[in-house]
Amino acid sequence: MEALAPPFISMSLPKESTWHLFKGTWFVYDNKETTIHIQLKNSGHQCVYVNGTLASEKKSLKLRTEQAFEFKGVSYTVRTTPENVAMTSFSTELIIDNVLAKVFTFRYRLELKRYLPFLSTIVLLTIPLTLWNAPTWSFYLMLLTVLAIQVLLFNRQMFHIEEKDNDIQTEI
Repeated sequence: MEALAPPFISMSLPKESTWHLFKGTWFVYDNKETTIHIQLKNSGHQCVYVNGTLASEKKSLKLRTEQAFEFKGVSYTVRTTPENVAMTSFSTELIIDNVLAKVFTFRYRLELKRYLPFLSTIVLLTIPLTLWNAPTWSFYLMLLTVLAIQVLLFNRQMFHIEEKDNDIQTEI
């Protein structure tokens, strides 16, 4: 199986690993001759692009997938597993010709200091709404507005992507 689809012309692939609210999580492995993009979509699909061509696609179940495929004579394995029960962190291993090439780790940043501005804004806006005896729907509208602003302005700070190369080499 050489390729599942022609190269995507309408979709630009990112140059580095990133997270996007609508496009999902992207991991990028780039050596001199091959560029591999791993996309974990928010819908649960996992796609692997080799040199811009869709090489493999699989539906994940609770972020636990393993894709093994061959592309132009090279065997690839992409394995994604959650690192904890709460699924706030998961790792993706890229294995090329049975050699671990890179490990990508995606983590939510759950420190309270990151959410303190969000929580304090909610408290400060709730006080006047309570004093004015505002209807219940106005509280929900205020919460939705503050949450949307939080996600749109600070979404890149809420997550962390760590990349580890396979630096361990043994010669026998």
